[in-house]
Amino acid sequence: MKNGCPVRVEFEDVDSYKIAHHTKLLAYLERARTLYFRNVGIGLDKLPFAVLVYQVSMRFIKTAKLFDELLVTAKISECDGYKFKVEQKIFRGDELLVKAHVVHALQDFDTLEMVPVPDIIVGMMSR
Repeated sequence: MKNGCPVRVEFEDVDSYKIAHHTKLLAYLERARTLYFRNVGIGLDKLPFAVLVYQVSMRFIKTAKLFDELLVTAKISECDGYKFKVEQKIFRGDELLVKAHVVHALQDFDTLEMVPVPDIIVGMMSR
């Protein structure tokens, strides 16, 4: 079984065709990233900087439908000093529905300057 964040597509998440709206899929991705960070001991609410979404790319392969049980994965794949990329996938069982890349940048709350990616985040690439 893959590690990830389980999500159930609820009635509030779908359109009149009972297909999950793309904005809900984006929210599922964010929920999985938050859980991913929490599981490795990084409390996003305790960081001295903001974790900004810099860029999002999503490829929709198949639709998620009402009451589907999904699994959303997240893993850091790249760091370049000031940004890091999280590779994400949404599965229904073994079926791949969505592939996504989310690039984050870090910004100091006080100075608003960009912050280098700390070692703890760089180290997550090997987990």
